[in-house]
Amino acid sequence: METELELYPEEYLLEEDEMGESNAQFRLIKYLVEVLEWYYRLKDWLIAGNLELHHPAIQNTQAKITPDVIVFKGILITEEERQSLSSWDISSEALAPPVVFEISSRATWRNDIWAGSQRKPAIYGRIGVKEYFTYDPHQPRIWKGLEARRLLGWRYENSEPVELEADEQGRLWSEELESWLVADGSFLRLYDRDGNLRLREGEAREQARRLIEQRAQSQQEAFEQRILELEREMQQLREQKP
Repeated sequence: METELELYPEEYLLEEDEMGESNAQFRLIKYLVEVLEWYYRLKDWLIAGNLELHHPAIQNTQAKITPDVIVFKGILITEEERQSLSSWDISSEALAPPVVFEISSRATWRNDIWAGSQRKPAIYGRIGVKEYFTYDPHQPRIWKGLEARRLLGWRYENSEPVELEADEQGRLWSEELESWLVADGSFLRLYDRDGNLRLREGEAREQARRLIEQRAQSQQEAFEQRILELEREMQQLREQKP
């Protein structure tokens, strides 16, 4: 007689939803959501954390999976709808999120990174995701056998996961986010093509404030320097008079 677990081989995905997050997971999820929300605030993008995704290709009793961070493009919904959103039905390819992130825990890391039709790298391809990234923020690392790596990513070709190769600096390029993803201990950072760190709202506003202050200070110093030069010129003219 078949058991329910045999009938629904991805039932562990529901069990993961019931597990608590470590502080390392929570901090990184919050950080990524804030970075993505601020950078893509002027686009029709929706950034969500722990949102249930429903798709018939997910083989558990609720046909759902709940990524830690999800990026949707071209989504027009009101702020009120954003606040009340708790699940998302992928009824067409256009509604699939192009990017998802998983932040590994001691209980979930194998499902996050291992190959196999019932593991997340394969599952996300079946539901229409274009890029999948996973990260180990823990000290010490919980991933085993990966030569001290913390960051892995896949891009999908015909729904099949193709692992992204890191460059010589260990970075992964995300075409969907137009960003370099860079491991930084407990944090995963995003950089633009020119190597500029993508910031959260508070960081961006603080940086702008400092730049304004520096510019004002430079202008003040230039003004004072010009006053001194004019005073010297006036003194020289007075000394030249007979």
